[in-house]
Amino acid sequence: MINNNKGFSLLLAVFLLVVFGFIGVSIITMLSNQSVNSSEELISAQAFHLAESGVEWGIRESIDNGSCNNISGELRIKNQSGYATVNVRKISDNISSQPPANYSELCEVTSTGQINGIKRKLKVKFKR
Repeated sequence: MINNNKGFSLLLAVFLLVVFGFIGVSIITMLSNQSVNSSEELISAQAFHLAESGVEWGIRESIDNGSCNNISGELRIKNQSGYATVNVRKISDNISSQPPANYSELCEVTSTGQINGIKRKLKVKFKR
């Protein structure tokens, strides 16, 4: 009986190279996807903070103007590649009968922060 194992070693070596190559490609793909996801999360957080800044700006503008009517604008912050679009509108008048009695308007601020195509939107209602 003749034992012929000459081709088996070569076949096993090729098989192992293919398997390890596939594992390597899979690991690289997973790592690059995690990198993209973490950078998108960072940009999303920055867009959220821009939207928060827009809400604060809208509330401040309504206080300075003495009314919530027709306040809108685009807020750009230095050293940011994004912006916030802000709209303030009056929801109702004469809410002074509701406690606390020193407010006259119910207003709503809508602010959308956007950086590199990623948007975060906030809506806030407040009494003025």
